[in-house]
Amino acid sequence: INAVPASPLTHSHASWDIHFNDLHLELARNSYLSQYLKLRIHVGLQGSWIDQDYHVHQTLTDGSSARLSLNQDFWGIGLRAGLNTAWQFTHNFSFYGNLAAAILWGQFDLDRKDRATVNNVTTTNIHTGVNPHTFEPVLSLGAGLKWEIWFSQDRFHIAFAAGWEHQIWILQNEFIKVPTETDHIGDLVLQGLTIGGRLDF
Repeated sequence: INAVPASPLTHSHASWDIHFNDLHLELARNSYLSQYLKLRIHVGLQGSWIDQDYHVHQTLTDGSSARLSLNQDFWGIGLRAGLNTAWQFTHNFSFYGNLAAAILWGQFDLDRKDRATVNNVTTTNIHTGVNPHTFEPVLSLGAGLKWEIWFSQDRFHIAFAAGWEHQIWILQNEFIKVPTETDHIGDLVLQGLTIGGRLDF
């Protein structure tokens, strides 16, 4: 934290909150290269809202303390395209692998506040904000296992899938830094187990 009182640190606590919202509108086409391989090519629009809050509270041996608050809100809209594959090994089960890329035009709302408390007097050392526009590249990867079934003379289709998804938001973390802090812009990486289902008719 900038301008922390020069005394040994006794306690430090940090918290990070993220609110992630992502909406896709797609036009897609399914095709069968063989009885074992299915492809789904899609293009469309993507709209996203990502809000991040990072807070740090430090306590020193002389009783003074310092607080840091970093806030970053982002919205963006743009084009998205990708390819979904399904490698069928039985009539109902398949391995899937999906790849998509997007480029979003959007805006950041960045704020930073540094405060120090010495002898019960709180001083704000930094309080600033900026609202830059930018282009945001996004890469999405996913792979896993899918089960599906057709019924009522193939007029209805049900599918369930479970796998691992990985999203890379390139240069998404643009928290405001001061010249003495060496870390700069970084990527936001989201990954984890994804479970989904669908009904087609």
